[in-house]
Order: sequence, then structure tokens, then C-alpha cells
Amino acid sequence: MSALNVCNHRFVYKIAPTDPASPFYQRHDEMRQWSLSLPQILQWSDDSYSNHSSLGQGKDFIAMHFLIRSASCVAHQAYLPQLDGSSILVETVDAAGWSLLHRDSGLVDVCVTNALATAEMATKLMKSGAKTRSDLQSVWVAASLFVVSNTLLWIQYSNDAHYGTATLIQEAERGFDTVLQIMSLWEGNWTAASQWLNTLRAMRAMYRAAYLGDVDQSLLAEAAVPSWSPESSKFRPRPGDGFLSLHAASTLSESLRFLASDTSVEPKRLQTVWTQFATGWPHDFVNGDLYGTLQS
Repeated sequence: MSALNVCNHRFVYKIAPTDPASPFYQRHDEMRQWSLSLPQILQWSDDSYSNHSSLGQGKDFIAMHFLIRSASCVAHQAYLPQLDGSSILVETVDAAGWSLLHRDSGLVDVCVTNALATAEMATKLMKSGAKTRSDLQSVWVAASLFVVSNTLLWIQYSNDAHYGTATLIQEAERGFDTVLQIMSLWEGNWTAASQWLNTLRAMRAMYRAAYLGDVDQSLLAEAAVPSWSPESSKFRPRPGDGFLSLHAASTLSESLRFLASDTSVEPKRLQTVWTQFATGWPHDFVNGDLYGTLQS
């Protein structure tokens, strides 16, 4: 599912994601069937986590279930209809002929349900003690939290007819705040966590700007690449490498994808370009020296 998202599947595959012949449908169904086939001891529960934790496998157990949940968001979130002003004015269709404003209740339900479930798991684990909070710290949990954060923000600001209730908005707000709290705890061990926090706050600020017209000027004044970072990354998108052009980022969804691929974005561009890890697997995560990247 992550590979589909990385290749911007919505604008590549001409078969609708609801068609059983589509790669999207098939991969999600395979993933769903696999997760349903897990034996009872591997399914998510307090007892299962306690058993794995007592065997020294608590961190792996948590990471597995965060990945399972976020895997149902990472590609599905491309089908969350962004009804901000700029997107409504752009009559764009994807490769399958679907309008970007089209709302498929099945795809949205899968995405939102799993994002909220991930946030609930994170909140419960955060309240369960120091050992459990320590087990939360892994790159897989970090990637999963970034994936679901985009959906949590969508619930808060999109005014969706089904998910825009006060109860669900509050639940999404609490979930996003928990993500920020978790990342804050990691700052002491992972220097990269500071940039992740900045990105999450930028995502929230851009949702507010797009839907409420509330632009956070203090955020726009911050450097996109922190001074402590050794150029952050030498990667820069170039014509022909498959990454979206800055000037082509005319809608909210396109802007989210752009910021995910280019950490050199100028602060002033944050009004039109916004998200980082929301695309699922940022380029730094495929480094050979993954943990070195996190520490430096």
C-alpha cells in the first residue's frame, strides 16, 4: 500500500480503486485478509501486548499493529475529498476519471476508522507507564503516526458530512495532540524528532490556512531546514524523477505530496505546500544507515 502511495497511484492507475481488478483493491484485500488470519495471540489486546512485552517483544508487537492500521490510511488518504477553496476551484480528475471532490464512503470509512483506532492505541499506550512509552519509540511507529496525522487533521477541518461531528472532531484533536506529545518525548533521543514536530505543526497550520483562512505567520518565518541539520538531505527533486513540481502544486492534496518529497521548500511556500511524512515513507527512511539518520 505504501508503494502505491509513493508512486502517486491515483494519477497512475486507470482502474478505480473499488474495482476488484485494480492493484489498490487487490493489495488492500490481501493485507486485510492477512491481518484477519493472525492467531489470537498476535491480535491486538492488552493481554497480548503484556505477553509479548514480558518476552521482550513489546516494541515489535506495537510496531506491527501500528503498521497494520496505518497501512489502511497511507494509500486510502489520497481519496479523502479536500473541500478547501483552492481545490473546489480546480476541476481535476484522476487517472480513473474520478473527480478529486468525489467521496467514496467505503474508502473514506476505512481510512478514518483506522486513523482513529491508531490514535486510540497511541493514547492508551502513552498512559500505561514508562515501559510502554519506551516500547512506542520506533521508526515504524513514527512513520505510522505521520500517516494517520493527515487523516486526523482532515477530520478536524474538512467539515465532512459524516465525520464532521463534534464528538469525532474532538477525538481527532485529542489523537493529534497525542502524536505531538509522543514526538516531543523522542526529541531527547532523536534529533530528527524536532523536525518531525515542526512538520506536524506545519501540516496543522496549513489545514487551518486552507479551510479557515487562518495563516500562522510565526510558522512561516521558521526555516524549513533547521540549522542543526547537515543540509538535512542532499536530495532535491529534479525534472523527470517523478516528483511534483512546486509550481504544479495547485491543490491541497498536491501540496501535501510536494512537501513530503522536498525539505528545501522555502518558508514562504508553506502557504501552498504542506506535508512531510503524511505520504507514508519519506526518502530519508530508506537510507542504509536509518538509525544514524535519526540520531544526526
